Amino acid sequence: MVLFSSDLSRLLDSPPEAISPLSDCDLVAAKVSLRSVMAGAFQPIKGNRHLGWDIIKDIPAAKRIAEAWPTPIIWSGFEIGIAISYPAVSIERDYG
Repeated sequence: MVLFSSDLSRLLDSPPEAISPLSDCDLVAAKVSLRSVMAGAFQPIKGNRHLGWDIIKDIPAAKRIAEAWPTPIIWSGFEIGIAISYPAVSIERDYG
């Protein structure tokens, strides 16, 4: 199984390829202004922990990305999704 954190961690270690003289990490630094990550909840919600699936499935890769990602990372919690409710009727009507 391939996981998103695993893929991005491997990306940071990729050497230059024929398509670009830059390593993949340098290419990310040149092309990505910031990375936005939703990685579970920062606090228990109603007594329950909400863990980010992609984080807990490959913790070493998630740590590597957090430490070595070459651009700013915005960390957002599950709490944001709760605070910004989106009406189901709109989804049914507008995205049918």
